[in-house]
Amino acid sequence: MKTYAKTLGKSILLVVVCAVAGLLLLLAAFSLPSGRTQENMATSAAIFAKEGAYPQVNTLGANSQLDNFTDALMLMNAAYVEDTSLLDRVINVYRPVVNGENPAQVFVSCYGEGEPADDVSAYPRYWHGYLVTLKPLLMLFEYGQIRVINAMVVAALALGVAVMMYRRGLGRYVLAYLIALMMIDPVAISHSLQFMTVYCLYSLAAIVFLWKREKLLASETRLLIFFTLTGCLTSYFDFLTYPLVTYGVPATLYLCSVPDATWKKALKGLVLTLVAWGVGYVGMWTGKWILGSLLGGGNLLEEALRLLRIRTSNSDAAGAQASLFMLVKRQLFRLKSPSLAVAAVYVLVTGVCFLKRAPRRKLAGLSWLPWIALCVLPFVWYVGAFNHSYVHAFFTYRELMITAFCGMCLLTRYARKVENPTPLKA
Repeated sequence: MKTYAKTLGKSILLVVVCAVAGLLLLLAAFSLPSGRTQENMATSAAIFAKEGAYPQVNTLGANSQLDNFTDALMLMNAAYVEDTSLLDRVINVYRPVVNGENPAQVFVSCYGEGEPADDVSAYPRYWHGYLVTLKPLLMLFEYGQIRVINAMVVAALALGVAVMMYRRGLGRYVLAYLIALMMIDPVAISHSLQFMTVYCLYSLAAIVFLWKREKLLASETRLLIFFTLTGCLTSYFDFLTYPLVTYGVPATLYLCSVPDATWKKALKGLVLTLVAWGVGYVGMWTGKWILGSLLGGGNLLEEALRLLRIRTSNSDAAGAQASLFMLVKRQLFRLKSPSLAVAAVYVLVTGVCFLKRAPRRKLAGLSWLPWIALCVLPFVWYVGAFNHSYVHAFFTYRELMITAFCGMCLLTRYARKVENPTPLKA
C-alpha cells in the first residue's frame, strides 16, 4: 500500500506539473502574432461555405459524418483576438458569435464575408490544448492545407504503430489493428480537427509504450506514471470526442505484451493502469476548472458540475429520457462500413482456428477474462457519459475501436496452434 500511495503522490504531482506547463504553453501560443492567421481564415471560409456544418465523406464507403461545426469553432478560437489581457484570453478563449447562426455559418459570415459579429462568446471549461499546435499551423496554412497535413500525419502514425508492433514481436496483431483503424475511418479523421487529437494521442502513446516497453513493464510505478501522463494529455488536447481510446489501445498492447501473466495479474494491471489514466484525465480537467476559477474571475467548478450532470443523464438532445438499448444501437449503427465486413471475416477465420485448436484448454485458465473486461469498457463509458454519447454518437462510436482491436487480438492469440499448453493458474 505504501508503494501505491507513493505512486499516487507522484501521479498527482505530475498532474500539477502538466497543468502549469499546459498554461504556460497556451500563454506562449496566444502570444503569437495573428496577421497571417487572418488571411488564412479568410481563405478557409470557402470550405465551410461549400460543406456546411456536418458534411460526409465516403472514401472508405462508410458515409462518415464530419464535424465542421466544431472545426469552425476551434479555428475561430485560434484566430479571434479579444481586446483584453493575455491571461484572460488564455483562460476564457473567445470567439465571435452571430445570432441565429451555427459556428460554420459564423465562420463564413465573419471571415469570408467580413460581416461584424453580434457578440463574443467565451469557452473557458476546456483546456483547448489543441491551440498550442493549431495556432502556429494557422499562421502558415489555411484549413484545406491543414487537412492535407492531417492526412499525412494519419498515414505516418498508422505506419508507425504497425511497424513498432512488428518490431516488438507483435506482428500477428498488426492486421487486427489495421482493421480496427479502418472501422473508425481514418479518412474522416484526417478531415476533422475535432477527430485528430485523440487519434494522434493514442497513436503516439502506443508507439512510446512499444518503444519503452521493457522499461515500463519492469517497473509498475513507471507504467502507471505513463498512463497518468496519457490521461493528462488527453484531457488537455481533446475536445471530449472519443478519449477512452487513448487508454484502450495502449492497454490492449499491454495485454499482448504479457502473454505469460496470470489472469489475476493481467486484470490487476488493467485496473491499476485505468485508475492511473483516470487520475491524469480527471485531475487535468479539475486543474483547468480550479485555475480558471482563480485566474478568470468566474466559478468554473460550479458550471462544470452543472454540465456534468447533464452529460451523464440518460436523456437525448431534447432532454427526453432515452433507453440503454437505443444508446448502444446508435453507436453500433455508425459502424456500418465495408471494414465491418472485413472484421467479421477476420473474426470468423480466427474463431474457426480457435475452435479447432483445443478451445477447452485455452479457456480453462481464465486468461481471456482481462481481454473481455477491456472489450466491455467502452460500453461502461457510454453508460457513464450517457447523454454525451447519445447526442454525439457520430463520433463517440469510435470508442468501439477498443472492443474491435482487443477482441480481434484475443481471437488472434487463441487461434495459434500452441497457446497456454496448460491452464494458467491464478
